[in-house]
Amino acid sequence: MVLLTALWKTVIAELVAAELFHRYPSCRVLMMTPTKPLALQHRESILRHLKLEREEVATVAGETSERSMVWDNPKVRVITATP
Repeated sequence: MVLLTALWKTVIAELVAAELFHRYPSCRVLMMTPTKPLALQHRESILRHLKLEREEVATVAGETSERSMVWDNPKVRVITATP
């Protein structure tokens, strides 16, 4: 979605993720952001608002090998990442 700054895009994404986890308990969510600081900010927001453990939310903003390692981890339910 494209909205101006401070119009609750992250909260909307968190609500969608919560609904997906409710309907499909084994699903995963990928949140793409343009910068690493924003990906880290989204991770902290998700941890604050959803009932997930720290190991269930990962951030990837680097090497391809790191991305595949995170994606292959069955404990990770949410990934915030840069393109």
